[in-house]
Amino acid sequence: MDEVPMKPKATLCAGLILLLLFFVQGLFFIGANSPTYDEAMHLAAGYSYLAKRDFRINPENPPLNKELVALPLFLIYRLPFNPDPQHWRDGADFLIGQNFLYRSTISADRMLGLSRLPNLFLGGSLIALIGCWAYRL
Repeated sequence: MDEVPMKPKATLCAGLILLLLFFVQGLFFIGANSPTYDEAMHLAAGYSYLAKRDFRINPENPPLNKELVALPLFLIYRLPFNPDPQHWRDGADFLIGQNFLYRSTISADRMLGLSRLPNLFLGGSLIALIGCWAYRL
C-alpha cells in the first residue's frame, strides 16, 4: 500500500482554520441560547465553592467544572454571595441558582456568557489535542 505524502503546512493551516471555526461557532452559540434548567444552579454552586469554600450546593457532581464555569465571574466581578438563609439551610440548589443568576447586579446574559467561555476553551483544547494526536498518527 502506497503512503500518501503529507503537506505539513497545509494540514496545520486546515486544522487551525477548523479550530477557529469551532470557536466562532461557539461564540455565536453562547450568545444565541437561553440557559438550561440547571445551568444557574451549577454556576451558583461553583461560585459558592470559590467564594465561600462551601460545597453544600450540588454535591453529587464533581466540583472542578463548576468552579471553572464560575471562575471568570469570580475573578472579574467578585460578586457577593449571600443566598437566602432559608434556601441555604434547606439546600434549595435551584432557588439559590435562580436568585444568583437573575437577582444579581450583573445581567443574566453577561453572567451566562462569561460562565460559558471556559467550556468553550475546554472544547477547543480537546479538539487541538485530538488534532495533534491524529497528525502524529
